[in-house]
Amino acid sequence: MSNENQYIEAAKIAAETASKNTQLTMGISIIGALIALIGVFVTAWITHRNVSRSTVIDALTKQRIEWLNTVRQNFVDFNNLGHELFFAIHREKEDDYIHKKYYLLEKTITNISLLLNPKEGWVRSLNYKSKEFLDIIIVEDIKQINVENFKSLRDSIHLNQQIILKSEWKRIKEEVKKGRELEPYEVNSIYERTSNEIEKFI
Repeated sequence: MSNENQYIEAAKIAAETASKNTQLTMGISIIGALIALIGVFVTAWITHRNVSRSTVIDALTKQRIEWLNTVRQNFVDFNNLGHELFFAIHREKEDDYIHKKYYLLEKTITNISLLLNPKEGWVRSLNYKSKEFLDIIIVEDIKQINVENFKSLRDSIHLNQQIILKSEWKRIKEEVKKGRELEPYEVNSIYERTSNEIEKFI
């Protein structure tokens, strides 16, 4: 084979090698660009999901805090109306005043009952005791009211209210931390822990 043919052959091999290298480089570049593009899409999706989740959690947290403040205000109204009604009856105020306070107290009890979940034990207990409280106050003969029983029932209602408020506040914090609504068994656990904490403190 002549030198000229060798040069031509070498040039062909070099051209083929260069062509293959160019194709390989282009292939690697395209794959790299695709991987980068996928990375951008994945990052955008994760960011969107986190922002959406954060927005939902913020909205739910705000609503739950507003709801809890409404529950707290109803508890305050219940306690104030209960005391006012009890003392109004003992001081033999006019019937119109007593009836007005009675219906306001009954309305507050209904509000509390509707705001809370009746499936939870502490809520059922509170609903029952609140109705019992109303029945004790509104007896026909005021002298029949046992003051010690009344105070004991009132203290028991206050304990229930404290447990519910503190448990629900802890529940909100846990839901924010976990980024989801708690399961019923998790809620029960919070109520039990809170009950034990409060009873030990008392």
